[in-house]
Amino acid sequence: MAIFNRASEHVTSRFSSLRMAPTGASLARFAWVWLLTLGFLANSEGLGFAADLHASPPPDFGQTASALAGFEFRAGVFGSTWGPERGELNLNGEVLFPKFLKVESWADILIPRLQIGATGSVGGGTSYAYVGPIWTAAYERVFVDLSLGGAIHNGETGNVTDPNRNKLGGCRVIYHVGSDIGYRLTDNWSAMLTFDHISNGSGTLSSCGENQGVTIVGVRLGYTF
Repeated sequence: MAIFNRASEHVTSRFSSLRMAPTGASLARFAWVWLLTLGFLANSEGLGFAADLHASPPPDFGQTASALAGFEFRAGVFGSTWGPERGELNLNGEVLFPKFLKVESWADILIPRLQIGATGSVGGGTSYAYVGPIWTAAYERVFVDLSLGGAIHNGETGNVTDPNRNKLGGCRVIYHVGSDIGYRLTDNWSAMLTFDHISNGSGTLSSCGENQGVTIVGVRLGYTF
């Protein structure tokens, strides 16, 4: 901007220094000087902008990866094994959070991670979301998981009879339990066999009424950041 102002002052003073009234020739000369000055300034600004773009650092995707360090994402395919929903296909996805505390001994397996996931029935059966702690024990590349927690489902509660759905009593929020046995393929990727079950625990842990539960088994892949 300073260069532009100085150039403007120079052109204006140059025009003012003419001792005769502006003629066609002087006006033409003034216009040429003005256009050349604007062209020079535009070229300088363009070069400066290009230099700024060249100097800008590329996106640092490493920062995103470091923000997700310790998180694990899992997804897989399941089949229902019990009741009217037996044989139905289910899709699952979940997130495991990093441990909030680590212990440098065997006791580290007692520290759980937070598990949040959801399972959706493709055939119109029971779908549910779940949350709770999950514990992992590993030996070299083999690992075993055990999870306990709660689930909320859209299945049969006894208020509406659907012969194509497993009966889960009169409770919408029920218990969830699951387990995995897996193998770590690389430092990031893993594969596992998974057992997953929801139940209202009627007769022992609740009084929700008739309970068939939902049990699914399947395979999943996991990726740890």
